[in-house]
Amino acid sequence: MADAEQNKTYWLSYGAGVNSTALLILLSTGRLPQYTPFRVLFSDTKTERPETYSYLGRITTWASEHGVTIETCYPKEGVLERWKRLSVCGNRMMRACTVEAKIRPMERYLKEHGTKEDPNLIGIHAGESHRAKPAYPNERTRLYPLVDLDIDHEGCQKIIRDAGLCVPFKSGCWCCPFLRVREILELAKDNPDKFAEIIALEEAANANHPGDTVRIQWKKPAKEYLKRVHELDHLPFDDENDQLPCECFSS
Repeated sequence: MADAEQNKTYWLSYGAGVNSTALLILLSTGRLPQYTPFRVLFSDTKTERPETYSYLGRITTWASEHGVTIETCYPKEGVLERWKRLSVCGNRMMRACTVEAKIRPMERYLKEHGTKEDPNLIGIHAGESHRAKPAYPNERTRLYPLVDLDIDHEGCQKIIRDAGLCVPFKSGCWCCPFLRVREILELAKDNPDKFAEIIALEEAANANHPGDTVRIQWKKPAKEYLKRVHELDHLPFDDENDQLPCECFSS
């Protein structure tokens, strides 16, 4: 047992969001010596927001300067690739995209490069401690250092700024079914080619799975949001702010 404890490695599940970036900084600057040795793993869903990929490049350089490598794993197929293959839209209830594009690729990578005793370090802050759930039986241990240290969202932002870094944009997929109304409208306005992919996805999903249920990516058909953008001179503030954030966000 002592040998197992001595040989285990702590793995930070890095999402390039505020929480996990703050945790990365604490680890890289030696402020959490109890979690050594550690490694950092990012799972690329292939549909991350452009801002996330840009930030990942900057934080990779910063980490390297501190002797830390951010390792990357990939799903067998990207989030949008999978939806297209199955002719389905994203599902806010099932959240299969998180399982297929985040959890399973990381588990495969850890199985190849780590051991069953290696714990996961997860960037959930103290203000959302209700999300800090213990692992299921036979799963690797989950640890929540930010919760244990009572570091909330504002505390995470301060850690990042004190390190001389800018606070990252909210992480998540650009096609996420949890996008807020303003984000959907911005996507339609600024990235028409990507938005056209969602329209095509909805059309394929309804054509290949006919029935009483209309399959849509968000709360309304994508074409309705596109029409709304064309009718507006400027984008409004969210008027449908009852949507809960995806579990991938702010990680």
